[in-house]
Parts: sequence; structure tokens; C-alpha cells
Amino acid sequence: MKKLSVLFTLLVILCLSNTSHSQVKKTETSSQPSPWGLSFIYSENGFGPVVNYHKRLNSSTQLITGIGIMSVSDTREFEQYDLYGNKNTPNKENRVFLFPANIGIRKEIFGDDITGSIRPIMNIGITPALVLTNPYSREYFNAMGYFNAGFAAGGYAGLGLEFKETQGVSFALNVNYSYVTPIGKEINSLYNKPIKNLTGLQIAFGVRF
Repeated sequence: MKKLSVLFTLLVILCLSNTSHSQVKKTETSSQPSPWGLSFIYSENGFGPVVNYHKRLNSSTQLITGIGIMSVSDTREFEQYDLYGNKNTPNKENRVFLFPANIGIRKEIFGDDITGSIRPIMNIGITPALVLTNPYSREYFNAMGYFNAGFAAGGYAGLGLEFKETQGVSFALNVNYSYVTPIGKEINSLYNKPIKNLTGLQIAFGVRF
């Protein structure tokens, strides 16, 4: 939890420092893409889509909130196939699904010194999350009626690049390290092997229209 408190403190400091700057001129904001965006995240432990909302704080800084869904697996898992091509994961107990709610700051680095459509960016934020598990021993759709809920929290930080294709379209590529750990109870994908970090190193590709 110390890591989470440090990330939250940095996030608050960035918000306070940026709100003290002058607001973006209307002529600038009118050429920005929609505040809504879609990202696809691939991490050490899983993958999935995230819907984001961007609020510009000044010419170089955005507040970003997002809600996603990710399928999570344990890095210690390995798959086996029988003679008939059926897949099996030894010692697997549960399917794990993560619903992260990201709240963070995205800031352009050296924004005043770089011209052109490509800008380096820095990301930092916190991630509360809902975690659902269901038994792997049951068939996929049948197991939908046997969900157990848990909670997790953590944060992320990283770097990336933003590409402004046109005035109304932009793309972003980010590499973040995310640490989201279960709270209150253990989350297992494999029997007797709790997952400490549900995310890990992440690569995210996002687009705004």
C-alpha cells in the first residue's frame, strides 16, 4: 500500500500544479479530438480493452479516466494438448477477470521544445479494480453463474508516444508498469498459488476520434 500512497500523492501534486496554469484557448481546444477514446492493453498477466475519457487541464496535460475488462492468467500457467487436440491447463482452479478503473495524468514531455505530430508523453495514475473469478472445472458459459467477487487496488506509471494523425484523430502507444494487488482475500488462478500482481508490464495502444 506504500506504493499506492506514493503514486496517489504524485497524482495530486501534478493535478494541483497544472490547474494553476492558464486554460487552453478556445481555438486550440476546438481542434482537439473527442474526449472519448479506446485502448487495447496487453500485459504480462492478461489483455483486454479499456474505454477512456480525456479532460484537458492545459496545453500539455490531460486527466484520463478509464474502465476496462481484462482476462487474467497466472504467469506460471502452461497449456497441454491431448492426442485429440483438446487443451488443458494443469492445476488451474479459476478463470480470472479484472475490471480496472484507471484515474491518471498524461503529460507531454518537452512539449514546448518539440514541433510536429509526434509527442513523447508520461503517464501516472491509480487503479482500483473489481475482480471476478469462476471455477475452471466448469464449462465456460456454465461457469458464468458461479462468479465470486473480490477487490484490488494499485497504480501505474510509464512513458509513451502520441501521434496526431489529423486535428480530429490521434493515436497513443504506451509502455507502463502497473501494480494491482488483491485486497482482503487471495485471488487464485492456479491451486494454492495466489496472484500478487494482476497486471505487470503493459503495452497499450489507444485511439481518439
